[in-house]
Amino acid sequence: MPIEINIEQDVFLPCYRKILEESDIDIEFIWGGRDSGKSHFVAQKLILDCLQLPFFRCILIKKTHESIKDSQWQTIKDIVEEWGLESYFHFKTSPLEIECINGNKFIARGCDNPTKLKSIRNPSHAWYEEGDQITLEDFTTISTTLRSNHGKVKQYFLFNPELPKGITDKKDFWLYKNYFSHTNEKNFIREIVVNVSGKDRTIKYRSTHTTYKDNLENVTDDRMVTHEDLKTKNPNKYLPYTLGEWGTYSNDNPFFYSYNHDKHFVFESYNLNTELGIDIGFDFNANPTSAVIGQRDLKNLTWNIIDVIIADEANSLNVSPLAAVCIKIREKYGKIIPSYKITVTGDASGKSGSADRQKAQTFYYTIMQYLKLKENQVIIRGANQTHVFSSEMINSALHNLSKGAFNLYNVPELEKDILAAFPDKDKSLNEAKSKFGLHILDAWRYLMDYWFGIINNQWCKNNVDTERVINAYNLRLKNKNAA
Repeated sequence: MPIEINIEQDVFLPCYRKILEESDIDIEFIWGGRDSGKSHFVAQKLILDCLQLPFFRCILIKKTHESIKDSQWQTIKDIVEEWGLESYFHFKTSPLEIECINGNKFIARGCDNPTKLKSIRNPSHAWYEEGDQITLEDFTTISTTLRSNHGKVKQYFLFNPELPKGITDKKDFWLYKNYFSHTNEKNFIREIVVNVSGKDRTIKYRSTHTTYKDNLENVTDDRMVTHEDLKTKNPNKYLPYTLGEWGTYSNDNPFFYSYNHDKHFVFESYNLNTELGIDIGFDFNANPTSAVIGQRDLKNLTWNIIDVIIADEANSLNVSPLAAVCIKIREKYGKIIPSYKITVTGDASGKSGSADRQKAQTFYYTIMQYLKLKENQVIIRGANQTHVFSSEMINSALHNLSKGAFNLYNVPELEKDILAAFPDKDKSLNEAKSKFGLHILDAWRYLMDYWFGIINNQWCKNNVDTERVINAYNLRLKNKNAA
């Protein structure tokens, strides 16, 4: 039975008042920056609906069930108490529910128990909190469960536009791809037509974007300072948290923790020194095959990554990925750098066996043939260094070499791999590689090993040796800069 109460419209933020109006919107996407009052508003709206609608059964949804009590459940409780409506509601913790005296209720469900999600009969509403943490599989399970004899289920989907772990480009994030990729507008209404059993069905959704600036009356000065301070202290968080913009994947535990974009990345193209040779790191135990090309100047003490070349099975040259990469290198650099000035390194496993199309040849034989190299121009370890060894050596070089000594010249695809890499529980790159591929990263690691992992013409066996190499270079750099 509906309960009539009088709540002044002034308690609702102006940016959300349009959502109070009756509409045929199926999904309300409410998103943007933190401190924008999204959750508070939806809780207010759903409390009114619970009191005033003849039938109301709302599912409170988060990634995990245990986190609902401290978020949606508690927010509803706080507002009920603020409005003096405690006599109308009973807040239960086992099971986690909120019952209204008119028979309507809120039911908590986490995506960590999909079986319980399927057990709710006739839901009328659904409130997704922190929707950016919900996977497409979660959303599909939930949305196909939301069946009701009382009509369409009204859904409120709230999120901050931060990309989840495992995704580095918003174009690969299901939420952006399916609902926001069609426009640059942040506030809009759109309809999607789906054919079901020969009949067109329409899903109508609305996007409402807000930031803390839409909630200034409730945001303290300290919180405002915290938001704007992110612009310089943590730009990756400033985008999604303060501006409410689609952010990049933020790696809280980077494998290459000494990499610094401002110190190491150069936006301009590299001016190739034809007096010097080029060094190439290959990763070819994967599709695509990758090559990272660098040029080092041991007189001026600079190590520069200048190019990335990749090819896969579907290359237009109709050859193996490795052969295609070699052909591209030859076409781009063959007339500028003579073959005798090229040094190649890479995956040690390429010395034996071959997954290449040219059977009975090793990968390196293929490279030598296409680039016209001699055997002494291919320098590789007897066995690949461990990921831990690689991390310690490369981080030492990135940290100790002064700005301008080591540079990535306009190779964003490599930087993307560097920023995405993270150590797993075994301190290896295996988990990151399974998520991101990181084929370009491996080619770069092999090249860095060639540059900083050789002492007295021998491969370094431990990080004591690599530290000696890097410290010697660093001492020369300091003397050079002091002169």
